Amino acid sequence: MTEQNVSGSGTKKKIMAGVILLAVVGVLAVLMGHMVFGFGDPVSRNNRAFSKKVKQWVSGAHEGEQICLSELTLFSWNAAYTFDPYTSKEEMAQVMGCSGKNLQETINEGMVQLIFTDYDSGSGENKVVCSICGYGGNLGYGIDLGTRFDRRSSYVAISQGMDQMTLRTEGEYPCLVFEGETFEGVITEIYGQSALVSVDEGWPVRSSGDQVVVGLDEKQQKTAVPGDRIRVNYDGMVMETYPLQLGGQMDTVIWRE
Repeated sequence: MTEQNVSGSGTKKKIMAGVILLAVVGVLAVLMGHMVFGFGDPVSRNNRAFSKKVKQWVSGAHEGEQICLSELTLFSWNAAYTFDPYTSKEEMAQVMGCSGKNLQETINEGMVQLIFTDYDSGSGENKVVCSICGYGGNLGYGIDLGTRFDRRSSYVAISQGMDQMTLRTEGEYPCLVFEGETFEGVITEIYGQSALVSVDEGWPVRSSGDQVVVGLDEKQQKTAVPGDRIRVNYDGMVMETYPLQLGGQMDTVIWRE
């Protein structure tokens, strides 16, 4: 074998070794990207996209301005949930009808949690499509789905179409708050822990009925009387019985004229 042939063979081997090394480095880089940044995980991508949209919107919005969550999401979803601190991933998954993958438990009231789910026709079950969990100071924003009058469960949920949020800026960081819908009326009867309310004209709930049963807290049960006026916040869900019942009552204010 001539010296030229030996030199050419050595060059080819070096080139092949370089190609193999580059391929290995590329594969390792992709795997590292998947692990660290979740490039291959659609939920991680949705988390980043949602957070980016929220921060962009709040940076140009003003106190009291409103927006629907659906305007901040680039993915399909049908419900959004938040759970009480320390609720296990198993319980969350059971409530939402999905697997426990991509779920995180919160450990105190100061943490932000928002989990979006969507129906997967392939499996016939819900799936998590976005899962935000962390401290508002780190996220750069907060999400508050509000509280419900009767907290018999460990979670609060809202559905797409009833997802209007209001920007509140008085805290350490901007927060999108679900304040629900409102109506006012007059208490006509007291039933111990609840009251029958005749709803004033002009409120959206009147399209379903003019009489609504409203829950009263302990103080209101002792002081409310027929003839008192009442303002009720609720999550927008109405059970069209007669009288009407609220799917998710929030807070109430009673006053006497």
